[in-house]
Amino acid sequence: MNKLHQAVLILFSAIIVSAQTTDFSTWKKSGTLSVTQKNGITRLDGGMAGGELSCAFPAQVLAASKFAVLKRTYEQSNWQLLAAKGLDRIEIQPLDKELLLVHFPLSDALIDKDKLTLAIKLFPDAALEIEFFDLRAESTSSEKYVARKFSGPARTFQTPVGEFTIPDNFEDISQPPRNSGLKFTLAEADSGLRSYVVDDIMELHPDLLPTAEEFERTLSFFAAPDQSEGGAFSLYPLLDLDEVRLSGAELQSEAGHTLPAPEIRSIRVWPQRTNFVGLQYRDVPELLEENLPMPLRQHKAQAYYLKYHIPADARPGIYRGTVTAQATGRPALNIPVTLRVIDLQLRRDHQQILGIYYGGPRAFPMLQEYGFNSILQGHQNCMRDILKPLKDLARTEPDLARRLEKLYGGTAEPQLNYAEARPQGLDNFLREYQKYGFRRLVVWFAVPGFTDVIAKFLNLPLSQKNGLRFYPEELTPEYRQLFKDIIGAISRRVQAAGTDIYWYQFDEIGVNSNVFLFNYAVEMFKLVKEAGSKTAVTCGEDEFTDMVNPWLDCRIYAQGTAADNDSLSRILKSTKKDNREFFAYTGCVYERYYANRYNAGFNMFRCGWEGKYFWNLASHRNEPFNDFDHSAKDSMSVYSLGDKYIPTLNLESLRQGLDDFRYIHTLQQLIAEAEKSPLEGVAAVAAATRQELDDIRAALPFHCQPEQWDFRNFKRYRWRIASLASELQARLRGKIRPLQIEFHNREQDAAPPPQRPQLNAPLLPMLPAIDGTLQKGEWDAALHIPELYLASGNKPPVNTQVWLGRSQDTLFVAFRCEEPEPKSMILQQHTRDHLVWRDESVELFFDHQHNRRDYRQIILSALGTEADFDVTNGKTDKGWTCQGLKTACKIYSDYWVAELALPLAEIASTPIIGVNFQRVRQSYMSISAFIPKPHQPEYYADLTLAELPVQIAPEILQPVRLGQNKLQVVNHSGSRETLALQLAEQTSTYQLSGEKLQILPVEINAPGPLSGSITLPGLKSPQPFWGFQYEVPEVLSLSNIPGYLLQEDKTLDFTADLNYYPAANETAQLRLTLQRPGAEPLISTREVAGNAAKLSIDLQTLLANCKYTVIVELLRQGRSYRSEAQFRLLAY
Repeated sequence: MNKLHQAVLILFSAIIVSAQTTDFSTWKKSGTLSVTQKNGITRLDGGMAGGELSCAFPAQVLAASKFAVLKRTYEQSNWQLLAAKGLDRIEIQPLDKELLLVHFPLSDALIDKDKLTLAIKLFPDAALEIEFFDLRAESTSSEKYVARKFSGPARTFQTPVGEFTIPDNFEDISQPPRNSGLKFTLAEADSGLRSYVVDDIMELHPDLLPTAEEFERTLSFFAAPDQSEGGAFSLYPLLDLDEVRLSGAELQSEAGHTLPAPEIRSIRVWPQRTNFVGLQYRDVPELLEENLPMPLRQHKAQAYYLKYHIPADARPGIYRGTVTAQATGRPALNIPVTLRVIDLQLRRDHQQILGIYYGGPRAFPMLQEYGFNSILQGHQNCMRDILKPLKDLARTEPDLARRLEKLYGGTAEPQLNYAEARPQGLDNFLREYQKYGFRRLVVWFAVPGFTDVIAKFLNLPLSQKNGLRFYPEELTPEYRQLFKDIIGAISRRVQAAGTDIYWYQFDEIGVNSNVFLFNYAVEMFKLVKEAGSKTAVTCGEDEFTDMVNPWLDCRIYAQGTAADNDSLSRILKSTKKDNREFFAYTGCVYERYYANRYNAGFNMFRCGWEGKYFWNLASHRNEPFNDFDHSAKDSMSVYSLGDKYIPTLNLESLRQGLDDFRYIHTLQQLIAEAEKSPLEGVAAVAAATRQELDDIRAALPFHCQPEQWDFRNFKRYRWRIASLASELQARLRGKIRPLQIEFHNREQDAAPPPQRPQLNAPLLPMLPAIDGTLQKGEWDAALHIPELYLASGNKPPVNTQVWLGRSQDTLFVAFRCEEPEPKSMILQQHTRDHLVWRDESVELFFDHQHNRRDYRQIILSALGTEADFDVTNGKTDKGWTCQGLKTACKIYSDYWVAELALPLAEIASTPIIGVNFQRVRQSYMSISAFIPKPHQPEYYADLTLAELPVQIAPEILQPVRLGQNKLQVVNHSGSRETLALQLAEQTSTYQLSGEKLQILPVEINAPGPLSGSITLPGLKSPQPFWGFQYEVPEVLSLSNIPGYLLQEDKTLDFTADLNYYPAANETAQLRLTLQRPGAEPLISTREVAGNAAKLSIDLQTLLANCKYTVIVELLRQGRSYRSEAQFRLLAY
């Protein structure tokens, strides 16, 4: 029972207590209406379809209450107070809606089954802010309601067709652009321009001044063949420039393949309304206009959109090039572009319908290019004047019987105007529809020119009821028959052309609860089905959908109806119990680009829609380039100027979303094929991939709200899906290889310092409580690691500290992880050993045998979820459990803490082990570690877990090569023990001299894998152990030589690594040979002086368009070592 119910019952008991309420949490919502509360004000938003907020009261309230009183502080568009009687609604007229307190008179006529059910109805995109709702015995005086006004200077804005002014009743809610405060100095011979790239395309604005790092960024993309991909960047002028030209060239791979030059468009930032009928606006980047030379003003950035079209036969590889910006009289600014074409054939054979509202044949090529395969049409958009014979006969033939006779012309069906029906004749329309691969024509005919024409032909008066203005007042037998004959004739015509047609008669009818309207609509749906045609309706979870269901083929739900797993499950079950089609529709007109992209791709996958329609392509009220000249917002995804289209960032976002769906569909198809594959191991990989895809789906939000979906996730998720698909595609082709489509920087492969860190876990005088709290004094005696590092070696944006210490049988570890944005933390995994690493987490790695090969990994998420694995000989045992492990985590306002107690028996079989620590900041895809090679135990730090009489750190110095290598021993304790080195099957002993640093010789005689160990045989237990393993390279190896070179490259420069340590006084020769078929080889020989050679070949002296073989030989100690490569030399 809510507060209003309680107050009403008290009133009924004759106690004078106000029934006033501000709490609507127990009121029932319908449609897309949403309710929020802030500072004591309740705000209702109608959303895309509108809806009701209703509550039922006992009928006895009327004994003490004569008025429903609502105090509104703000309103936008239309709203009503209704009384619900079953499926019907009675509008309660207010005494004076212009007052601040709106009084609605109540009467017994509003009672239904001993209840008074009141509903506040909001129309689509309407808004209402309520201070309170009350039931009162008498009316109360009130001042007038005053609509909000926003004063200030008149705002004008430029468009492709001129300048417009924004009326002063509109509020500018734009966020001020960022300003990093950077200063630039214009150097001599400067281009006068800088370029920058920001992550969030919505930030683009002339006054944006980003950070130095954003100015350093280059343009980087990945795509598959038969796909378009692009992004935005900005030019920032350091001074006024009269004319700036922007151009893009072809991209080229190292193998000599090319991609076409990009399409470049300038981005116009201009004011657009934020709501369909609202009075607020903001500056948004939207129009993608033709790339023309233009003047740029100092410190006023100009944004551009760059789009590459990847041909279907494009070869995989990394393609590079530049975009060039040049101001008149100044040097050019070259902006690097990198595009990786991945080895993945995207599928186009999905069965889902991905359509848009409206669009004639002129738009078909563009819509096909952007990925749409269906169009929801208004009757007037595809068959206007198809009923022209009815209008002509009604005008020229007064006798109804003669009219009907002439209309049918002696045939079984009416003769309609197929040839001349605008926009270009129905048959021509259908041919174009088929030509561009469109499927399913959905036609909405509740518009002038269809049902009203049939009624007037039969001399029937039109209905005066709301929602039925284009229908006859009565569905007479004559009307029913003629309507069915017309629907049937058109449907057969469309089907004969190879296209399915669905008739869509009433729009969002369930929002307008009205028994008469519902019953009338059901009869109309019956007629369409009796004509042998298919039906569709836009709907929510409403009564009308159930009423019409027996005559319904396709339910097109407002996308917001699926708000969570429960609502999705309900509507899917309701739809499929009678085998109806499960579609959705959503708006795409508010310049919410990330939401629109999400709805076109990931939401399709998340909800399992069989089709979706987006409202809409282009619908303007007055001037399309002026969003402020009508009570409603223009709904434009594309604009027209003369005979040209001007696309928008919204249309690009929809294209990207449709491509997201193609990636998902491709992976789904590959999984299905791989599950049936006879190739060894492929089915198992498919099962694991299906599980990961299911996990991805479960993790996706239903809607793209900023707090639920980081816009950077588009690239992350598409990349992961592409990686999984590429792996399956390779395996189905019989190629088993690791994934090779991951971007990374060279810095990630940097070698660790030559001397691995030596750590000592001290005995702690006070054992810490494992409670997620760094209590004062607990960790004072522990070893402190003050920071972790990125793979590049740089410090991460936020710091992580580690403490460790021990008791006789336990290792204690604590992490303090800075997190300035705890609300952005990804915290989703609650099951032990299952995808824990996808959350914010810390990881510990223990080389428990100190063999530099095997390790045990323990993961602890910020939620406290654990995972532990054992990796032996490269194989992961997920069944291993760290027995006795104790953990605790706690999240604070700007950091979080993880504490662990690990039994030494589980993580150490020797008093010295290898160890590494890592933090995964999943919300920013950031990984930092103590040693930035977490899964390579050969690089781990040494951790001593006991008081040893000998403290040494032995290490074979790298690089390890053939010949005499060096064993370095750092002798901290000055020991004179005997050291035993086991190498392959040979054991060598060395006597330590007691010196702090000692170098001992180690002879290696063969390339390939090398493993061994170092022990101190004279030492009693516990016996320390140092294991190691190396890959000894072949004597001679060459750097990569590209398969294609141009004479314009001038020289081929490469290196030869000589992977051996020469003996004393040894001499050797290096011979370089260049061969071309039918020609004498070119040979150069020099004596070796070192372990590497830089080789160069002058390409300009060679014959072009020929194939060459490069041979490098090392001649030493009577043996020859050889390596070779081939390339083709090309010329323009």
